[in-house]
Amino acid sequence: MKFNAHASSSRIFLKSNNTMKIRTTLSSLCLLAMGGLFFASCTQETATTNTVGTPSNVMALSKSANTISIKWTRGSGDTGPDTIIVANGTSTSNVVTTSTATQTDLTVSPGVVSTITVASTGGRSSSISWMPAVRTNDVQIFEFSSSGSSGLQLNGPNGQARTVSMNLNTNPNAQGEVDFLLDDAQRDNGITTPSGLSFEGAQVFDQTWRNSYIANDQNYIAGGLDSFYSATDFSSFLSTASTQHNSYDIPNSPENDRVLTVVTQDGNLAKIDIKPDPTTGLLYSGSGTDRYITVDVSYQPVAHQPYAARPAHHYYPSGHAPRLSVQ
Repeated sequence: MKFNAHASSSRIFLKSNNTMKIRTTLSSLCLLAMGGLFFASCTQETATTNTVGTPSNVMALSKSANTISIKWTRGSGDTGPDTIIVANGTSTSNVVTTSTATQTDLTVSPGVVSTITVASTGGRSSSISWMPAVRTNDVQIFEFSSSGSSGLQLNGPNGQARTVSMNLNTNPNAQGEVDFLLDDAQRDNGITTPSGLSFEGAQVFDQTWRNSYIANDQNYIAGGLDSFYSATDFSSFLSTASTQHNSYDIPNSPENDRVLTVVTQDGNLAKIDIKPDPTTGLLYSGSGTDRYITVDVSYQPVAHQPYAARPAHHYYPSGHAPRLSVQ
């Protein structure tokens, strides 16, 4: 009997011990659950939402008859690829960039306006409209009193810019070809700039010649045409060209590239980059009466088309076409 009673007592003890273990386990689970709830609550309260900003400041330049280069500003937090949306009225294409790109070149249709928008996961930029232009590089225009050709035709053979002689005996078509010339104080004593050189619309030489004008903007751009990104709408300039400038006086001090926005008598917009001499930094080369300027030309073959359709500049017509002074 004692053995049985002891055995019974042992079973009771074991049962009681198991009960304690179960209670201890349940208490631990409760604490863990409460801790988990507390952790989850804290995590939810401190979580932040990352937002991506919208791309902005879309600008462009024309590199060739079928190439436009654009650049833009990424939105805040934009670390993924952006998409360039190019629409031309008949088709739309998407160009996906790398995750760090802020500039890219686009192949487009010659003579066709493209509407360009940059999109990210945060939204779309404002659009700009742009048209490519024909590029001609390193055209040398000699001053009028030299023995070289002093006239510039923006739309010569094959659509390229070229120099032409102002001598009607040598070139009987000069009157209908020359858009601009490099005039000098020896021929025109009204040129009083220290360099004695002036880049002028052909009508300044003879009012019966073609009339070409220069926009009222001052752009000294290091790197020239390939660095001159813009979002400017030149509609105002195209419609008021004859009230703008008819000449630009060449300065006599070192400068960065001088980019002139011009329009021809036929309404074609162009940009002319007067490039500094690599040795002197002056906007002309040579000496005596054999001086010349070197220009790159970006010519829009379709008339009456502004480069871009988002206004960025203001124009202040003077009522006449004055000489554009050095600034």
